Order: sequence, then C-alpha cells, then structure tokens
Amino acid sequence: EVLRALATMRFEARTSVAIQAAVLDRLIGAPARFFRAFSSGDLAMRLGAVNAVQRTVTGAAIGTFVAGIFLTANVALMLAYSPALTAAALGVVAVAAVFSVTIGILRLGIGRRIEAADGRLSAMSFEYFAGIAKLRAAAAESRAFTNWLARYREFRDLNLRSAGLANLESVLLAILQPAAAVLVLWLAWQLAQAPAARALTVGDFVAFQAAMFGLLAGVHGIVATAIALAALAPVWERAKPILATPPEDAVRGRIRHEPQGAIDFVGVSFAYPGGPEVLTGIDLSIRPGEFVAIVGASGSGKSTLLRLLLGFEFPSSGTVRFDGRVLQALDLRTLRARIGTVLQGGRLWAGDILANIVGATSLTVDDAWAAARAAGLAADIEAMPMGMYTLVGEGVSTLSGGQRQRVLIARALAGQPRILLLDEATSALDNLSQAAVLETLEGLEATRVVIAHRLATVRNADRIVVLERGRIVQSGTFAELAAAPGPFAAMLARQAG
Repeated sequence: EVLRALATMRFEARTSVAIQAAVLDRLIGAPARFFRAFSSGDLAMRLGAVNAVQRTVTGAAIGTFVAGIFLTANVALMLAYSPALTAAALGVVAVAAVFSVTIGILRLGIGRRIEAADGRLSAMSFEYFAGIAKLRAAAAESRAFTNWLARYREFRDLNLRSAGLANLESVLLAILQPAAAVLVLWLAWQLAQAPAARALTVGDFVAFQAAMFGLLAGVHGIVATAIALAALAPVWERAKPILATPPEDAVRGRIRHEPQGAIDFVGVSFAYPGGPEVLTGIDLSIRPGEFVAIVGASGSGKSTLLRLLLGFEFPSSGTVRFDGRVLQALDLRTLRARIGTVLQGGRLWAGDILANIVGATSLTVDDAWAAARAAGLAADIEAMPMGMYTLVGEGVSTLSGGQRQRVLIARALAGQPRILLLDEATSALDNLSQAAVLETLEGLEATRVVIAHRLATVRNADRIVVLERGRIVQSGTFAELAAAPGPFAAMLARQAG
C-alpha cells in the first residue's frame, strides 16, 4: 500500500502540472463561439472534470500495476500450499467481484445524473454570486434561495443513493470475508480427513489465509478501479468539449500581417448557429484613418459586425478583408495585437489600474499615463491615493462606472493601434468626460469604427453607416443623414424629443 501510494504521488506530481497547463491553454485558446455554449460556472466545473479524469486515470494505472504484481504473488503462494483450496478461494473471489460489479453498474447510472445535477447547481451558484447586487436590488434573495435549494436537494438525494449502494457493497464484502475464512477452514478439515491427503500445518494454513485475504483485497481494489474508470464516463462527457474543440490556432490563417487600416466587407452575410440571419449582404469599404460610426436600433447587427472584424466569428458568405487580405488567411493573434478594442460589457481584470492599461505588454508607466490622458482619466488617477496602483476588478468598488469605462478606453489606446473598435465605449460617461474622449478620437490617425446609440457622440464622424435588420440602409455624414428622411433622422428626432 505504501509503495502504491508513493508511486501514485510521484506520477501525479509529474503529470498534473503539464496536463492542467495544457488543458487551460486549450480552454483559453478556444474560439469565441465555444464560450457561447456554456456558462462560466459550467465551464469551471468542466475544467475541474478534466482534473478529476487525470487524477483517477493516474491512480488507476499505478494501482492496477502494483495490485497485479501482488495478486500474482498471492495466487502463486496459494497454489503452492493447496490447489484445491485455491480453487475454492477463487470461487469466493468471483462472487465478491460479481457483487462489486453489479453495485458499480448501479452507481454508474446514478453518477451520470450526479454530474449533470452538479453542473446545474454550480452554474446557478456562480450566477447568483456574480449578480448578488441585482438579487438584493430586486429583493429576490428568498426566491433565489428556494431555486438553489431545489437544485441542491436533487444533488443531495442522488449522492445519498450512491452512498447507500457503496455502503451496501462494504457490508456484503465485510460479511463475505469471514464467510470465506470459515469456508476455507471447513474445506481444509475435509481435505485433511481424506485418505492419502497431505494435511496443512497450522503455519501453512495461516499463510494460505493471509494470501487469500490479500487476493480478496486486491481483486476488490481492481474491480473498484474498473468501476471508477467506468464512472468517469459522465465526467469525461463533461470534460470532452474542452478537449475536443479545436483551438483557434488550428483554424486561423498563418499570414502575420500588420494592418494599415483599410477594411472591406464584401457581400458579408452571417447567422449564429440555429438562428436567423443577423447580417445580410453587407458591402462596406473603410479607408485607412477614416472615422466611421455604426448606428442602428438594438438587434440590428452592429456588435456582430465588430465580432466579424475581430475574427470571433466568420461570415456565412462573403469576405472580410484587411488591406485587401482575407481575414481567414491572417494570423488572428497578430492582427488583434494591432487593434484597440472596447467591447460592450467589457470588464476590468483583478489588479491595479496600471496592469489593466498595459496588460502583459512591454508598455511602461509613462505609456499608461499617456493613454490615461488620452482617455480623460489622468486627473482622476492623480486624485487617488495610490495613483496608477489603485486596485480595481470584480468586487472592488474604487472606480465609478464612467471611470471603469475610461480605463477600458485607455487600455485600447495604450498600444497606439492602427485600428480602433469601440462598442458603446462612452455610454457611461458624463458630458465633460465624453467630450474629452471624443476629442482624442477625432485627433487620431488610426482607423476608427465606433458603435454608438447616442447620435451626438458621432456628430464629427467622417461617415455614419445606419444598420436596420442586418442591412445597410443609409450612409453619409451627420449633416447629410440628418437632412434626409429615413431611419437616422427618425432616431435623431426621438433622441432630441
């Protein structure tokens, strides 16, 4: 047992770090569409399932190897003492194995349901913790607890049923072991009464029984290992999407292209899996350095347009081109490194303001201050006691909503990108802060594609493109569109009224 434990510990230590690092790398590198299929809590559970599979398989491999050696030695010893008693002992072992396999199969069915219930419970808990402020604002704590309790009861009941079967197995084996000892003793006495039989000495009989008990324990261990491996089936089913989904590297192009700012949508149509078409026949050319605003009602396809630009999704038909090169042929990591992005619902990382602005790049504190000034945030940071080292992130309320949004804008500007994509990036800003950010945007030489609901924020855009139900219905300057009857003028009138 000590040998098995030491071997397992050493092998797990060598493999767990490499496997967990590889799995996390695979998860981080998964295409964006992969994350639409799972909640954050469910993904965390699936990642834990991969670790469970690794630990179980590692322990099973070592345990089976060591147990096999001792089983062989025990059977050889028993045969040397008495082949007849060995045959009887093997019959007892077979009965014990049948008990264990039968109960294991029953537990396997329950195990699948436990895994599914655990995933639902974890996802619900994660969502509740992430949205605790909204629950309290709606005075919905009791309703949330009732929903959670119903899921937990299902999970608990399934675990109790599985534990009951495990206890039944333990009781049966506990009864079988002394019964086997009595059976072997009786057979040994019967054999001793037979004429010309070689009677076992007391020492031989004790040694035989010790080997038999070792055989029983070893076979039970191997059967338990086999059942544990079979029980991994539902766990593996949860882990499989992470391992089976090809990383984005496997489907992206290999051309390392530094974008110069020209963007073309050529006959682009797109639909999310199982849904209606979100974009239809988009033809749009954006010149290097141009400031283009995308406006339209909610659900018109504005954010999807930006997701296509970033390579999070690929068109159902048509092509997206950067400087004449088809997006699918480009190395997306290189491309995104030269694009500054603020997506809708963007979040800060846990850390300080400096880390949130410069990230893992080689940018300096001076670069961070320059980006903060460009985002109209420098004065706010200077007023903070810890300055650039002020802690921010989930659960840390040191920044207002507008300040958080300006940190995201500073992050997008820090690398002096050739292309800037902003999706509702100024929605939480007051008029003064918004004016400072817009002044910065208008002075940039980079290509700027900005999505905005407040039309006043795009008054000075070089061109405004109006989307309606996934189609471009208008295009022109603010003055041209405001003077012409159409969706833009209608939106402008609603906001002015």
